Amino acid sequence: YSYDPILSPFLSLYYKPRNAGILYFNIAHGFSAPTLEETLTPDGLINSNIKAETGWNIEVGLRRKYNGYEVDASIYTLSANNLLVSQVLPDDNIIRLNAGRTLHPGIEVALSKRYILKAQDYTPFISWSISYNFAPHRFLEFDEGNEDYSGNFLPGNPMHKLHLQLNSAYKNFNIKLTNNTVSEMYRDDANENKVNGYSLLNALLSYDIIRKKNWSLQINSQINNIFNTKHASMFIINPRSFGGDAPRYLYPGLPRNYFAGLKIQYKI
Repeated sequence: YSYDPILSPFLSLYYKPRNAGILYFNIAHGFSAPTLEETLTPDGLINSNIKAETGWNIEVGLRRKYNGYEVDASIYTLSANNLLVSQVLPDDNIIRLNAGRTLHPGIEVALSKRYILKAQDYTPFISWSISYNFAPHRFLEFDEGNEDYSGNFLPGNPMHKLHLQLNSAYKNFNIKLTNNTVSEMYRDDANENKVNGYSLLNALLSYDIIRKKNWSLQINSQINNIFNTKHASMFIINPRSFGGDAPRYLYPGLPRNYFAGLKIQYKI
């Protein structure tokens, strides 16, 4: 059992106008052969109908620094053939099958800024960054038995993701705040059931007890999920019921939690 040879060309163009950062354009073909585990049936036999995933990716982007700001933005689209998806059987076994054609367009934008105040024996600073991802991924063609899911959104894929981060340092203190926001998403190919979105806020505080040329001693503490938000850290796509019980698809994430640590570093 083997796959036919696949040719995957790649073209990348860069343009650097004066004082305008970098403009780039990429077009590439790629493939991903399924692993042995992905080809196995619940009986341990190889499913010879499984095909390698193939696709074309086109991306246009800009990277630039301007007046202390750093900008990184890109628009992309990926068309994939034979995308491997999971299917849960009534006996809780999972098999893989190819999903016809899918389209993965998206926009990624990142913006950051750093403010520095010079001092005699230390350098305090404040920096922030924000990144956003828009990803309305869809099935173009996907027939599964008597069901046609063409045009539906891909399950397990949030359309919106937002990441915020704030760093601040003063003398031996450093604090970092991060917030991750994920929009709701579907948990089935039919787009009939959704998993709620969530937003998590984390904070990290550290203090350098000793900071020498070659070594340092630091104490730190962190609190995750400050507002104790209920969220799903993992879920199963297309779950099926077993033994008359309702299918389980959500696995809850951690509630508010804390930890502290001690870090010793030596540079040779």
